[in-house]
Amino acid sequence: MIRNFTRLVQNYGHTYKSLQTTAETYNNGLRVIYPHQKNAITDIENPLETFISTIAACETSILKAYSRRKNFKLGKIHWTRIESKYDVGHLLTEGGPDNLIEDVFIEGEIETDLYQEDLEKMKTAVENLCPVYQMVKKAGITIHSKWTAKHLDKIE
Repeated sequence: MIRNFTRLVQNYGHTYKSLQTTAETYNNGLRVIYPHQKNAITDIENPLETFISTIAACETSILKAYSRRKNFKLGKIHWTRIESKYDVGHLLTEGGPDNLIEDVFIEGEIETDLYQEDLEKMKTAVENLCPVYQMVKKAGITIHSKWTAKHLDKIE
């Protein structure tokens, strides 16, 4: 059975100074506690969803840093699609070399003062700088990535 999974992530421009987390088992998943966010809690029931979401999280961090370095405005980043396919038949039965995530699809709307062609150049740079993106890509998983510019002048 092939199961599609999607996880939406939205970033509101927060800066995190600590990478320390703690985790404990919770129901059928994992509960992650982020002390640097006033002990905010995330329940992870599907680690594969969380894994592919880290691509968007990494790209968000790199893009924010790159915007400061290259002096362009960056507003909200709204990841509208983070999706992949996984054959759950491999999860508890077969395993082995065929136990892989298939193509990953990432789509986002980026509030910026850049125009679409310039945003495409930034996307390429960010993908090259993002270690999570590179790790997934080098594992042989194809990443289909689409960023759409929402120009800051047009945002109410």
